[in-house]
Amino acid sequence: MRRKKKAFIDNGFISANGVCFGNDIAMRYTKKHESAYFGIARAIFALITSFAVMSMFASFILKRPNYMPIFLCCALPVLLLCVIKSSNSGVKTIGFVFLIMYFLYFFIHYSDVADGFLTTVYLYLEHAKQPSGILGNSLSGISRGMYSELAGFFLQFLSSIISVIVSIACIYKIDFPILFITTFPLFELGMYWGWEAPLLSVVVVIISWVVVISLHTINQRTNRAGRKNTFAVHEKKQTYYLTNEIEKSRMFFVLMRFIAMLCAVMFLLIIVFSNLFGHERSELVNSYRSRINNFVDNFTLEDLGGLFADYDGGFDFFGTKAVGGTNGGRLGENDGISFNGTTALVVSTKPLTETLYLRGYVAGKYKDNAWDPIEYDSKESFAKELDSVGISPQDINYFELTDLTNFLEANSIVSDYTTSEEIDVKVKGASKKFVYAPYGTLYSNGNKKKEYKMRPYFDSYVKLGSNKYTVTYRKPSTEYYEQIRNAIGDRTVSYDVNSTVPSEAVEAYEKFVEKNYSKVTNSDGLQAAYKEINEKYLSNGDRSYSNVIYAINSYFRDNFRYTLEPGKTPSGRDFVDYFLSEQKMGYCSYFASAGVQLMRKYGFQARYVEGYIVVPGMSETSDETRDIDVPDKCAHAWTEVYLKDYGWVCVEFTPGYVNDNPNMTDEEKNPNKKQTPPDDSSSQPDSSSSSDSSSEASSSQQDSTLSIADQSSSNADSSPDSSSDVLSSSDNSTSENSNNSGGGTVVSTNDSGSSGIAPQDSKKTPSKKEPKGFSAGSTVIFAIVFLLVFAVVVVLRRILSLKTLESNCVEGNTKDRIQHILKYTVKYLKLIDVEGRGNITDMQLLEELKQKLKVMEIDISDKLEHIFVTAEE
Repeated sequence: MRRKKKAFIDNGFISANGVCFGNDIAMRYTKKHESAYFGIARAIFALITSFAVMSMFASFILKRPNYMPIFLCCALPVLLLCVIKSSNSGVKTIGFVFLIMYFLYFFIHYSDVADGFLTTVYLYLEHAKQPSGILGNSLSGISRGMYSELAGFFLQFLSSIISVIVSIACIYKIDFPILFITTFPLFELGMYWGWEAPLLSVVVVIISWVVVISLHTINQRTNRAGRKNTFAVHEKKQTYYLTNEIEKSRMFFVLMRFIAMLCAVMFLLIIVFSNLFGHERSELVNSYRSRINNFVDNFTLEDLGGLFADYDGGFDFFGTKAVGGTNGGRLGENDGISFNGTTALVVSTKPLTETLYLRGYVAGKYKDNAWDPIEYDSKESFAKELDSVGISPQDINYFELTDLTNFLEANSIVSDYTTSEEIDVKVKGASKKFVYAPYGTLYSNGNKKKEYKMRPYFDSYVKLGSNKYTVTYRKPSTEYYEQIRNAIGDRTVSYDVNSTVPSEAVEAYEKFVEKNYSKVTNSDGLQAAYKEINEKYLSNGDRSYSNVIYAINSYFRDNFRYTLEPGKTPSGRDFVDYFLSEQKMGYCSYFASAGVQLMRKYGFQARYVEGYIVVPGMSETSDETRDIDVPDKCAHAWTEVYLKDYGWVCVEFTPGYVNDNPNMTDEEKNPNKKQTPPDDSSSQPDSSSSSDSSSEASSSQQDSTLSIADQSSSNADSSPDSSSDVLSSSDNSTSENSNNSGGGTVVSTNDSGSSGIAPQDSKKTPSKKEPKGFSAGSTVIFAIVFLLVFAVVVVLRRILSLKTLESNCVEGNTKDRIQHILKYTVKYLKLIDVEGRGNITDMQLLEELKQKLKVMEIDISDKLEHIFVTAEE
């Protein structure tokens, strides 16, 4: 088989059959097309695209946006970039200087740009009905009436940035990826929610994408051959490639117009079709969009890093033990747990009188031996109501504790039921996925900007955005805290709520809790445990909150053993069922998981929690705030139960954890005190009542049930101590050994006015001054100054060019002077439309010029030929 012969030369191509193309291949258009307007067309195209995408985005943010400043802020950068692209160095310098001055204006007003960005984000979240309370403190000094002005100023700045990038993608180079990456996010920010945008803007943006991607694709292909010829041949594909810039401009100009017109016709047909037959997004598409929405709302770079971060220091992959005792709700996968002595958290707080529970991972769905968070659609009624006041479900406990405290104090029942305290937390060895905070924490507001990185994940845990943060919470500060809480849980007392949280939201949230946190796993072990508790520990039939907790604790104490080495759950067995029926030993995760299922079995809404505990002895005895190193031995899991009119509360079911930590030595539990003999009573499980007091409460429950509001009216003039005695007598079922679950979240909603949630509240701080945006008048002045300077530069540049021309043609050696004369002659002939094709020899150019001069009846052919021949020689 004869091998094909291929050879290439610098100025041509030899094909397989030996035919040589020595020079350019003449390919002519049937109609003359100008390339001079292609650059102007690209500039106009960049301007229209920039303005279309920014006008569309502005409609997503503002109800009545002012489009004129946005157009001017799109036009000026495009104009300046066109000037910078000039071949004239002087003009290019002027354009560059003006562009710097233009953006220097925004830099000087940086604070207004920053505030405008925050207000833009707030208005966008408000429009999307997403939680926006996280911006409350940042916008506290700005009146609501200033939001549109600040957002408009930021949109002007953003328009300038977008127009610069779009100009690069359309004028300096034809680059679709740059154009798409710049414009698509602004397009999708509104399209994702199905918001109606200006139809013309949407059509223009999509047409611009189609046009640029078409030109970009063709441009990439025509540059592959790498030849300098106007039409080069690809050696393998035997394909011609257009490489000359002038020829490409002529073709691209025609192509740009054709694609734009074709897209416009297509959109016109689509609009007509949709108006005639209607259009509606399918349920399948809505479902996928909802899933994507949940994922995007709750995923950040911290989460990406967290995918490779283990809980509490990590797992021993070469052994069978999990380090620290918590593993994100995954149960029965390890033989046991161990501790490596690392510091998990550093907590700065005042002295503690009860165990401080720092809640981290929260989950309510039990499946396949794991606890996972409960998710919900953002369209849930309670979610919309809570978002309207800028809070999350995790904040309800704070509000209700605040309301209850204010009510008790106003009616002289108990003073200082809870107090507002701050706690500083630094996350070290603990999992950096979660915020660790006491009960009753205010997550949706904070004292520092770092706190705004806290992101509630549905109704479960709160995602961590900073390893060091400060939170406000409701700290229990009265000996009657447990008595009142248990009385509310037993429904033996009631009180009137006056809260900033809409009552409709709380009622809807309680329905959500009842629906999602009451599901019980059917298993023989759970059913047997439930039956035994009823027969041996609840024989009196009293299934009140405090009695049930005491009964479950007694059942665990009498029949189970606490150990760090329980062994793995056998494959194919349910974790809770195996623990209750056969294993009967384990650590905190075991008792907490079984406790959740048993509480649900008795009709209470419960869920599973992992976090850390700080026992009282670890803090100082003085009133000063100090840092406490919380070791990995403090990792713990417990049960949460929801109480109506109170919120989620901690319930301890693990033996030995009542104001104690059996995994720590006395020296570790009391680092600042002398060692004391161990208290036997401290090893008793958490109980809300003794058996005797439980019976007493049961027998007298009907007589002791009363309303706090009713009894307060008769004791309004009495002292808090005497009123507290009344509460004590009404709830004798409460044990003083019950653990303290820490404080709460969210701002007070009473008449005292300590709201602080809605960012539009500006009464406390003066409003900021109005941003100096680009008004039409200032823009016109800027343009006039630019044109004047530009005109002066052009005139000066022209004078300098003429002097240079005269100098080049008169001075110097003969060779250089002749070459300059030829160059200037061709230039001046071009001004009267006498020019040749590109990429041809000088003598070929001479013949074409002579033909055109003959047609135009200009008799200078002999002189022109003399100049060309002389220059050639």
